[in-house]
Parts: sequence; C-alpha cells; structure tokens
Amino acid sequence: VWQHKLDTRPSKYIVESQGLVFVGCNEKLVALDTKTGNTKWEFSDDPEGYPYFAYPVIYNETVIICKKNPVQVENEDCIYALEALTGAGKWKIRITVKLQSSLHVVASRLLYYSSHATLWIGPIVAVDV
Repeated sequence: VWQHKLDTRPSKYIVESQGLVFVGCNEKLVALDTKTGNTKWEFSDDPEGYPYFAYPVIYNETVIICKKNPVQVENEDCIYALEALTGAGKWKIRITVKLQSSLHVVASRLLYYSSHATLWIGPIVAVDV
C-alpha cells in the first residue's frame, strides 16, 4: 500500500493507534499516517545525544515512549507522554537509574518498567500515567 524510508534506524517495535503508526527510532519517535505513510510528526529532545527511543505504548490518546541512552549513564534515561495525534508533550519523568526495559507495559493507569543499578540488579517501577 505504501512504503516510508526513515532517515534513522527504527526499533523492532511498531504500534498503531488512531490512524497513526508509531515507530521508536534512534534519535526520535516518528508518527506516520496509516493510509498514506506520510510523516505526521516527529519527537526528539536531544537529536545529537544519540538516544534510543524504545517500544512506544498507547494509553487512551497518549503515546508513552522511553528514551534510553546507549551508554551506561545514570540520570539520562527518560519516559515521555505525548499527545498521540499531535506529538505535544504531556509529561516527562527522568529515571534515576539505568532503564532496563525495552518493552514496558501500561495497565490500570500504571506504566511498569524495569531498571538496573549496581551489578545489573534493580527495581521494577510503576508510574501513574
């Protein structure tokens, strides 16, 4: 039906909602129109920092995305909530230890993710979305 060439490496996870396809990529999150494949919007907070945007999760009309720093640096990973249709920011949480999860889950208004601290041991965290 259509083909869209990204200018960056996509993650292996893609999710669809509200007529948009959301693709987490190196450096950004991309929202594509499901009918045409055209870019509707893109989100990045630091394109020069080479983050990796992990699996996008849809909750109601919000896309939630985790930004993982490719190097083992604490306090660099974040979780963002964006308006699905526009990409407008709703909220941001900085993660104080290194994010482990690439595939996080939202259920009953809670986002669950895992992180690691010393020796790859860390907590499972639940965040109210």
